[in-house]
Amino acid sequence: MPPADIPLFIYALMLHGLIGGLDVFVNHELLARLPRQAWAAPEQRMHSARDVVVEGDTRVLPKPERVLHLFLFMNLGALLVLVGQMVYGWHALPDGIQPTDYGWASWVLSTMGIGALVWAIRDGLVGWAHRAHDTAHPTDQKL
Repeated sequence: MPPADIPLFIYALMLHGLIGGLDVFVNHELLARLPRQAWAAPEQRMHSARDVVVEGDTRVLPKPERVLHLFLFMNLGALLVLVGQMVYGWHALPDGIQPTDYGWASWVLSTMGIGALVWAIRDGLVGWAHRAHDTAHPTDQKL
């Protein structure tokens, strides 16, 4: 399928997955090493539900992580606008669910979705395993 046939919201969705993955790998895994920290159990359980709105209440977020979260929220706004424009056209279509193939983009999004599901399960299991050790962050301070 030529790129011209792929709606813009699909690109915004792939960008969202890329930024989110970068946030998880760089900030959560490499820098903060959250899965290895018993004090991070509540945040790990929260991540299993993908709730980033309250993440700043669990620990002081480093600047790179706050910047990535800003980009995630800006991209979410763009994504909502693009999907909103598509919904108007979808409204005129007959009722029902129909498979849609966006070629390579469908494979990329499917892979990202499976990866996000696996990571969410892992975060939940790590958070559950550390639940008996729920403690405050060693440098418990608010922004």
